[in-house]
Amino acid sequence: MDYLRSLKPHKIKKTVSINDVRRTIVDLTKPLAEIARLIEIATSKMKDQIKEIKNSEDSAEEIKQRIDITVWFYLCEIA
Repeated sequence: MDYLRSLKPHKIKKTVSINDVRRTIVDLTKPLAEIARLIEIATSKMKDQIKEIKNSEDSAEEIKQRIDITVWFYLCEIA
């Protein structure tokens, strides 16, 4: 008991800050996983298109018309 009485109290503000950081990390987990999934899809699609271009005998104009370039924007709100 004497040992416990000799301990200095810790600063609660630091504990609150650590909890805020933890909560932010947990909140970002799902959006980051979704972004990683979208990157994987885009990378796979791009590799397929590169193979198609390499194996194609079409002109550059014909290839340009077939190639699909998609730009994704991922928006999330953290409460």
